[in-house]
Amino acid sequence: MKKILSIAGIVLKLFFRGGAAWGLIFLTVALAVFMFFATTSDNFLVNELHLRIKYSLYASTALLNVALIYFSCITLRKDIDDRKFHNIAAAPVHRGQIWLGKFVGMLILAFIGFISISIAIGASCVGFVMNWENQEEVASLNTNFFRTYYACNPDLTTIEDEINTEYAKERQLLDEKQAKEKKTGEHIHDKHCNHDHAELEGEVWRNRKKLLNEVRKHKQIIAPGSEGRWAFKWDNSAVHGDYILLRFKFYANKRREKVSGVWSFANNSDWKHNFSGYPFLPHEIKIPVDVIKKTKTLNLVYTPEGSTYVIFPIYKNGITILYDSGGIFKNYLFLLLFSLAHMASLIAVSLMFSSLFSYSVAVFITTATYITGAFSSFFNNILTDLSFHDPTIINQIFSKVIAFGLWVTEGTKALPVNDMFADGISVPIFSLIRSDGGNLVLYLVAVCVIGTFALTKKEIDKILQK
Repeated sequence: MKKILSIAGIVLKLFFRGGAAWGLIFLTVALAVFMFFATTSDNFLVNELHLRIKYSLYASTALLNVALIYFSCITLRKDIDDRKFHNIAAAPVHRGQIWLGKFVGMLILAFIGFISISIAIGASCVGFVMNWENQEEVASLNTNFFRTYYACNPDLTTIEDEINTEYAKERQLLDEKQAKEKKTGEHIHDKHCNHDHAELEGEVWRNRKKLLNEVRKHKQIIAPGSEGRWAFKWDNSAVHGDYILLRFKFYANKRREKVSGVWSFANNSDWKHNFSGYPFLPHEIKIPVDVIKKTKTLNLVYTPEGSTYVIFPIYKNGITILYDSGGIFKNYLFLLLFSLAHMASLIAVSLMFSSLFSYSVAVFITTATYITGAFSSFFNNILTDLSFHDPTIINQIFSKVIAFGLWVTEGTKALPVNDMFADGISVPIFSLIRSDGGNLVLYLVAVCVIGTFALTKKEIDKILQK
């Protein structure tokens, strides 16, 4: 361990002595401050702070991640190409220890960079708040900004089962209709058109995707005389404060008229709230903790009044229950933990490819891996669209290639902790560890093993000096 730490210290000294580390810190801090003051929101202090922090974190951490990829490839590959690595390897130091020492050194540099960004954003927040004129909004920061809230979304298991069952039935009817129209030569989209949309625009699979959206929308409609029910799984023992927040947004068939209804909990007559508000706008209701029964599942009920049809977009955070789960400092520690884990993954991938390939190839492959992981949601949408096509060989090949690429780059994808921290949402550390922690650890271990093994077995003596 002493040798690993010694190599890590040398890595840091070289970067700071050469000025690269100082330049990185300056650029990331300057970008964070610039993005903070260049961003504007709706002129409400809390919303201004949340949006400015979000954009600052996104911009500065993206620059830091790209720089870490570049520096990590330099610190190992350049030593090999310039034959400086031979002097280190000639000492009683195992090549695996050299690899791990460079990994630890780069991770310490990443930690310093992220702390510098955090200090810059924190100082920007202090200066921004000190110059804010409305003191009432400044006083509200104690509850709206310095406290964080755990977001609890409804359990969609039941409605997903209903949607899948209904979609299977409707899809069978649609497939029979499409097969019949294809056989008879009738146009699927419009019988009066003089060209074939099915061939030019993929109308067949678009109709299947549209059908799923229609089924999903139909299952979410709350008609007059009915009611909407949603189950929330939560930890009531982790609640701080005297109330929880119910935030929601809904759509209605009458856009410019107020919609009325009653919010309540199933099997709980102690709390009811008469609501009236316009659709397409966010709403918030405070619910006293005293009226909520100590249970691990909250069954929320909405009963509409009048003749208006309403839809709560539950797939886009249309209904959320939030409860105070601690201060902003604790949330920042969680942000720091997951950010370091993400940067450690990027550093390990960079060092692994540097052990396998030349400098230029290592930088290219690592950058491509990072970009693919960052845009994984885009590629997931492509996979979803391909699932609506007929299962041809070409489509299956495309799907397998994209799925494999997403699997390889899974560890370089950042968890959505920046968004949560910036919006004042408590980072669900245990949920993230259960869902993604194991995969991230396995990915990191696998990359480290491959990197150290490749560096140990590779015949670097055959590499010619430039």
